[in-house]
Amino acid sequence: MPQTKIFSFVVQTLYWFFLYGCIGWGVEVVYAAIKERRLVNRGFLCGPICPIYGCGMVVLNWTVAALAPSGEGKSVSTVAVFFVGMVLTTAIELVGGWTLFKIYHIRWWDYSNMKFNIGGYICLEFCLLWGVGTLVVMRIVHPVVADLVALIPPFVGVILMCFLYAVYAVDVVAT
Repeated sequence: MPQTKIFSFVVQTLYWFFLYGCIGWGVEVVYAAIKERRLVNRGFLCGPICPIYGCGMVVLNWTVAALAPSGEGKSVSTVAVFFVGMVLTTAIELVGGWTLFKIYHIRWWDYSNMKFNIGGYICLEFCLLWGVGTLVVMRIVHPVVADLVALIPPFVGVILMCFLYAVYAVDVVAT
């Protein structure tokens, strides 16, 4: 891979991680607000980012793109995207939930009261919802986000990412 392609790949990966971490945090806050009828910071950090969503979308983007003959993920079947999303996001949720519990001794989610759960970290219902969510994001949300990111001039994007990741690093250290 030429250096410019590697640089572009790294910058794009950093964009996806940060953007989807923030979008995931927003979705979590809205979900919790509806469920609990009050605002709740659903992340384990102070800032508006859930790294598990950023990691999930980076892995999904790489995987779906790798499955496509063109390398862009556009020709991957809906069924394949559903199953890849379901399996990968459930695995990330299992590892993430277990790791967060081992480090912080707190559960950010607990599916113990739901049928077909494993340790309360994952359950069949959310496994299926992650598959549907993956379809929505990969087929509808991501193309729009990718087009918007493409409008940012590369130099401005790098400066913006440096600033945002500096703030993110401070948040990680402070938390």
